[in-house]
Amino acid sequence: MSTAPESPPATLRDFLHAKADEYGVRDRLRRRKEWLDAIGRLYQRLETWMREADPEGLLDIVPYEVQRTEQGLGTFNVPALLVSFGPEDISIEPMFAGPSRHLLDVAIDRDQSYQAEVKPPYQGRVDISNRFNTFHIYRKVGEPETWHVLDGRIPRELDRDRFESILKELLA
Repeated sequence: MSTAPESPPATLRDFLHAKADEYGVRDRLRRRKEWLDAIGRLYQRLETWMREADPEGLLDIVPYEVQRTEQGLGTFNVPALLVSFGPEDISIEPMFAGPSRHLLDVAIDRDQSYQAEVKPPYQGRVDISNRFNTFHIYRKVGEPETWHVLDGRIPRELDRDRFESILKELLA
């Protein structure tokens, strides 16, 4: 008994709907939105801390966008912030949304040759930098979502005091 080859979808719409799950498009859009929402929550917190520390508006905080391409998420624009004070500028830019295996290795001081599959708790990195120094902020997924910065080899939760210390160092 022979089966006739399956006929292709009649319209582009039918084709897109038929292939969306096969290609993981819906999941990609969901994960991309989750990452962009997480960045938005982080920026809201950072901007609140900056406004509270700077009621006179001495800092210039300018939003802009950068384009990122990530496996599983495609190419998309992400929000970034330029913070200026006098002659100094710092950027706050998302670098990637995916897991940080390196941070997991650092956090538990594991031999880098270890190859077992472990789902890292850190998903995504945002960099805060001037032209000479960079601080990596890692997102720890969970309830509640938290952001961490490495102090030496130890990830510490990013709080207002730590963020202000980073800004003072980068703007000096």
